[in-house]
Amino acid sequence: MKLVISLVFASVALCQEPANLLEFRGSSTQYRYADWMHTSGTKLAGSPLVTDLYYVGGKGYNEANAGVGLLVKLGKTVTLIPAVYATAGTKAPQSGAKFGLVGSVEYKAWKGNLYLAQFCRIGNRTPNYLILDSGDVTRKIAKGFEGGISTGFLKQSCRWNPQYGPMVKFRDWSVSYRFGAGGREFRIGRVFVF
Repeated sequence: MKLVISLVFASVALCQEPANLLEFRGSSTQYRYADWMHTSGTKLAGSPLVTDLYYVGGKGYNEANAGVGLLVKLGKTVTLIPAVYATAGTKAPQSGAKFGLVGSVEYKAWKGNLYLAQFCRIGNRTPNYLILDSGDVTRKIAKGFEGGISTGFLKQSCRWNPQYGPMVKFRDWSVSYRFGAGGREFRIGRVFVF
């Protein structure tokens, strides 16, 4: 875990051409999320190095994640960021590693985004889990507006809690209403790119 955190801070120090993304989400279910993703000018194997620090919380838990990855462009429409994270949380207490994939696809008026990760515990009793938070597919419906579907799940100890529902985006704001085995949830989010 110390190695991953050291790599995160080393990548920030080596930045040449910074690009930053901040994302904030909140919901009606006490879900909260804050993310800072930094793409540096430093390259490894021809791909820009990415630093990703995010917090996610909900009823009864708080979790901090520090990760590094590589930004890989597949043609003009697909971007993938495979990353490894050090994870620490308050549930049980929780510590371990996450192996994640951030993905983005744009084709004509369509867009898709996802974050998929596998948590592997290290020295604690928190069960391993697989998470999709979130998988969104939208289509441009008017200038500045997109409409589509938002989905996500948590699979832990053979239990699933999938959620899905409609989503509307206006410029850098998003609103969704998701429902399913995980309950009903109204989400609002905002993204800043600089």
